[in-house]
Amino acid sequence: MSGQPREEQGFVFRLAYHSPHSGAKHLPFPSMEPIPVFVSDGDYLQVEDCLAAEIVGSGSEAVLRVKLTPGGREKLNHLAELNRQAAGMDDYVALLLFIHGKPASRLAMVFEPLPAFEMDYSGLSQSEAEALHLLITG
Repeated sequence: MSGQPREEQGFVFRLAYHSPHSGAKHLPFPSMEPIPVFVSDGDYLQVEDCLAAEIVGSGSEAVLRVKLTPGGREKLNHLAELNRQAAGMDDYVALLLFIHGKPASRLAMVFEPLPAFEMDYSGLSQSEAEALHLLITG
């Protein structure tokens, strides 16, 4: 064991909010207009929640299609339910992907329950998609 935190060695999705929450830290978020993002310390979705992955498309059109475990699907459906009940911007919950400890450049939102056990994640560079694919599939 190298002593690095687990997210430094792989990937995790963490909960992200637009207002301070207990156990969340402010993260300067790179976007066209910087927005406040508060990210939880704890992992929400990790490799154990994924069964398989494939890259669909290439280059800037790369999408990572992830097959989830029943527990992973339940976690995303829980977020969809929270977001369906949101009354204002501060009530929405997003996911922020960390690959090898570095945050991705966009938040992932879940608004509807997943009809199957697959999640599409877009907005990755080709190298990010390939790195994430390798982390999931081993």
